[in-house]
Amino acid sequence: MLLELLLYSSILTNNCGENPGDTIYISNTFDAKEIGVCNYVNASIFIHGENNIGSLGDLNGINEINGDLVITDTTEIRNLKGLHNLRKVNGLDLYLDQYAIVITDNARLAYIDTINWTSITDYPTNFRNNANVSVICDTVCDGCFGPGPYLCQECVNTSFYNTSICLSDCYEFHENTTFCQLVPPLPMNIYLNSINSTCFNFTWKFNDQEPYRETINSVEILLNNFSVYNYSVDDTGYYYNRNFTELLRYVD
Repeated sequence: MLLELLLYSSILTNNCGENPGDTIYISNTFDAKEIGVCNYVNASIFIHGENNIGSLGDLNGINEINGDLVITDTTEIRNLKGLHNLRKVNGLDLYLDQYAIVITDNARLAYIDTINWTSITDYPTNFRNNANVSVICDTVCDGCFGPGPYLCQECVNTSFYNTSICLSDCYEFHENTTFCQLVPPLPMNIYLNSINSTCFNFTWKFNDQEPYRETINSVEILLNNFSVYNYSVDDTGYYYNRNFTELLRYVD
């Protein structure tokens, strides 16, 4: 039974690194994608990409770092999306023998002050000379790594079952849990207003009965498998825009 449990655990967790004292350097998107598949990193991570890395999004597989985490001298990263699944930095190797987490001298990086870092590490942290931008968490979040309901550290109320998407209200609970039942979005209402040999005009809107409209982050409308409308919310910046354009669309 013990052997079966260990095998099962190794399948679920992708471990990377051999020693907390080793350092994995990330200086571009390729580096981030390579380490982002790791759930448990038995090493330290040092991110120094200047303008070669615009987002930490590819690091979203990381749950635990055994050494330290350093982010310094980046010029394009605006929030900490990609680290939103990080639950623990153990600090078994400390940066400068003092800090478990260091985030310094990142000209555009915000959302550092919106995170409860004491829940992530028991060791000292060092945050200075980052973006002087006023940002706030979504109202459904208790702490956040970036804007919107997908980047919360914890939820004020609840989330979907087996996901980290936070919700303001739950319309149906999953079995006997305190989590909401995950459901697909309802079909949108699309109205064809006019059509001729070269173009057509249509209007679209969300279904009036859509229960979790605030969690929808992209919309695509297809005609004969051809995309005639495609819009996704960008949550790599400072703000989360839910204002999908429900306007007349023309397609030649």
